[in-house]
Amino acid sequence: GRAAQVAGGAVFGIVLLIAVWAWMSIFAPKPRPQQIQPFTGYDRTVMQAAVEPEKVRAYLDRIVGLGSRYLGQAGYYACEDLIRKHFEKAGLEVYEHEIDTVGVKTIEAELLDQANLPTGVRIYPFMPNHLQPMTTPEAGLGGKLILISDEVLATRESFDGCIGLIDTSAPPPASFGYSWVNYAQLGLRALILSHPGGMDQVDWRQIGPLSTPNPVNYVRLFAEPGIFQHVGKAITLKVQTVYANIPNRTIVGRLDKKRDNAEALIIVCSYEAGSILPDSAPGVMRAVGLATQLALVDGIAPYGEDLRRDVVFVAIGSHTTGQHGLVRLLRTLDLAVSRGRGAELQKQRGENEKTLEALGAILNHFDDPSFFLDASTTTAAVDAMDKLTADLLSEQCRYVLETLVLQKSEPLLRARIAYRQALDTPLYDSRYQAFQKVKREYDRISSAAGYSLEKLLTRRSEGSIHQEYDIRKRFRDRIDQLHQYHLTLHRRLDQEIQVHRVLRQYQVLTVFAPQLVASGTVGAKEAFTFATGEFVMGGDVAQSQQDHEFHNLATTAVQQLDIGDRIDIDFVVRDQKRFVAARTDGIPVEAHLWSVYAYCAASFVNSDRSYKAYYDPVDQPSMHNIKSLTYSLKVMGECVLSAAHGNGRFGLLDVCELPDYSGRVLVSGVGQSIIPDYPLAGALVGRRGFETSRGLI
Repeated sequence: GRAAQVAGGAVFGIVLLIAVWAWMSIFAPKPRPQQIQPFTGYDRTVMQAAVEPEKVRAYLDRIVGLGSRYLGQAGYYACEDLIRKHFEKAGLEVYEHEIDTVGVKTIEAELLDQANLPTGVRIYPFMPNHLQPMTTPEAGLGGKLILISDEVLATRESFDGCIGLIDTSAPPPASFGYSWVNYAQLGLRALILSHPGGMDQVDWRQIGPLSTPNPVNYVRLFAEPGIFQHVGKAITLKVQTVYANIPNRTIVGRLDKKRDNAEALIIVCSYEAGSILPDSAPGVMRAVGLATQLALVDGIAPYGEDLRRDVVFVAIGSHTTGQHGLVRLLRTLDLAVSRGRGAELQKQRGENEKTLEALGAILNHFDDPSFFLDASTTTAAVDAMDKLTADLLSEQCRYVLETLVLQKSEPLLRARIAYRQALDTPLYDSRYQAFQKVKREYDRISSAAGYSLEKLLTRRSEGSIHQEYDIRKRFRDRIDQLHQYHLTLHRRLDQEIQVHRVLRQYQVLTVFAPQLVASGTVGAKEAFTFATGEFVMGGDVAQSQQDHEFHNLATTAVQQLDIGDRIDIDFVVRDQKRFVAARTDGIPVEAHLWSVYAYCAASFVNSDRSYKAYYDPVDQPSMHNIKSLTYSLKVMGECVLSAAHGNGRFGLLDVCELPDYSGRVLVSGVGQSIIPDYPLAGALVGRRGFETSRGLI
């Protein structure tokens, strides 16, 4: 009885204590970093002078004056150089993070007249349909140019052999709109848009991106007004766009006043310009953020030992392709996730150095003219190599030969199709003989690709392949290519290690992203707000905490500057994220991705104007009206200065776990006759696309 009750109570108490201890261990609150002591006695004069509209406007005009800034273009690299020099001039420690990012390049875009001569009318390809670049046959895509209207669609019996032209100065055909799929289904060979007044007269918001999530090679162009002179005449389009790995850099500039601060303030923006026409990407609205960043550099640089947070400026080089530059930078930092990136980078660097040594050893053997031609000389050289070098040589020899086999597979397929199409015709015998000849050559090379290097060099029939296809040169070129790749990788790993070392020393990074935009109205009361994490873990509580910190910073700035009658700080306590999304028209908000990696981040935006022209391919005067941002810039400057002096309580958020992707892998563009069973360079990998209000994703 009584004893059993006491024993039961004791056991229950012990179990309860264990449960409480376990709960406290698992869900113990994270230790907050030691709070820095803010400083409020700073002079605002220098910063406020730096963000005057005239100074920001001067930077904006200079950036836009560099030309189209889509990834890899001349204006893009000129902008990169401008940023680097500006950071250096301001006395910042400058670091670079060079990467390759997939982008679209226009190899050819030409309009020929009925005499097959250049017309001088410039044409601009739209973005590709998903992973399918836009390409016409080598000789071009010809057809009669017809002006599309409701009447033409209703009365014309056939559109075969025609190329459609839509005049965007008038509403598009009611039932077809600007959907290229509708026009392709009619039989039109290509679709061209134009405006008699030029590109800047087009209402681009009505047109949309003109791309779909389906990888279809259908030619879609915008043309200069001269295209209208060719209506009713035969024209030829020669267009070739490709996806390519394009080198780009994220530039990091640190203002370090040697205070050994535990926290840093990141001021981030991107300098690439996206556009629905990649060859016309002035990116004026995006450049406002960059111009603001350059002005903030001027404003913060003179401040000295009173800064309680170090200030780091980050200019992201690639943004349009999945914010790739930012993704790579966040992977490099890895501060909030595991802090294991440094060791991983050092390991990669060591492995790369070994590969460079092996490639250098192989290249040295080419000083002997008999190497890779004479069997005994080559065998002796291979026998003297270490295992890594010998394996690398064998692997790359196989790569060169199998690449040759792959190249020969397409002529074989064409010859097979040709003779089968000639069945029961007088051409059959000659085409079949041609096929047999191609097949014998294909079989000879395919057989040689399976031999060891020694056997390949000693066999007489296969040995002649060296002279016919200059295998030695092909192999040397391949080793040179790999050597250059690993030299580049060596430089990039050193850069990445430097960036990691510089930024990993901070316990907390807080991110500010200026994404302000101008409007056509001057003198009206401005509206300023901010967007924080899209994927903040910890639910509404974590979201609310960081939202309130940024809101307090902005409202205090307005009070300190005494400009409450000139600007409103918009803040919706329970639904700030949705409020901002509705007012920024779906543009990528810089802060979102930072929050995935557990950083407190805010993109500062305007809630009283439209962002719909963010990807327009034109430069409009209203986009330069920086006076419409007079008070937004004042608040932006004060927020940065205040945070740099220690105001605001920021810390790490919980790391967000992103979903895994799985499903079928679809392969294309690797040949129709065989599927390669060896590594191929230049693969383009992407998930299945889908459409949003902003176009293709």
